[in-house]
Amino acid sequence: MKKITKDIIEILNYEYELFENSIQEIIEKRYTELYKDGSKNGYYPLILVPSDVLYDALTINLDETKAEDYIGFSKEIDIRKFFNTKRSQYEFDEKYLAEVGEFSDEDSNDYLAGYLDVDTSFPYEEVLILKIPTRNPWEILGHIPMGGYNDCPTPEYQIAAAKYWYEQYKAVPAVISSNTIEFIIENPPQDLKSAEKLAYEHYLFCNDIIDQGIETIRKLASILKNSMIWCFWWE
Repeated sequence: MKKITKDIIEILNYEYELFENSIQEIIEKRYTELYKDGSKNGYYPLILVPSDVLYDALTINLDETKAEDYIGFSKEIDIRKFFNTKRSQYEFDEKYLAEVGEFSDEDSNDYLAGYLDVDTSFPYEEVLILKIPTRNPWEILGHIPMGGYNDCPTPEYQIAAAKYWYEQYKAVPAVISSNTIEFIIENPPQDLKSAEKLAYEHYLFCNDIIDQGIETIRKLASILKNSMIWCFWWE
């Protein structure tokens, strides 16, 4: 085990399983097994990618604030108001608002990729699956507080958004790295109107998803319709 992986395990202090030089099928099979077990035993599994940047973020964010604090802070946030206010600010200065574009035929996103090395398409050399002790999946983001930099929302806003999306779409955080959060989705939007509304929320939560990737709101909406995986990443 690498030192950085050991250090992250020590900071978080959750039950874990380590996968070294593994393959995608093995990791996701085990994740699925633990997901089913966790529903009976009061935890959610989370795939975690150890790194120096993630270690630094966890060290800072957990220095004087604990998971319970972030969860408590999130309860004071009206995430709908947050989305509406941010969109109004963007619309006031149109250069900050993404192009709407047109709906198109796009493949849905149905596989987790946040723990795969972009250079090899294989899992990183070391990957963890943690057992996060909560029955509320949105609280995972308080237990693994990686935000607050590079325009990534702070943990309490991540939790508030995740709770809202869980209530709407049964969205569950499944993968976290230093700059990525992936959700698995049980009830994706079934029509383009609701998918477009969701696409605006995704953009307001994570500008890079469009500004440095998908390019337009309606292209993102076309992908989100029926997608079982959501991916957020911040440069």
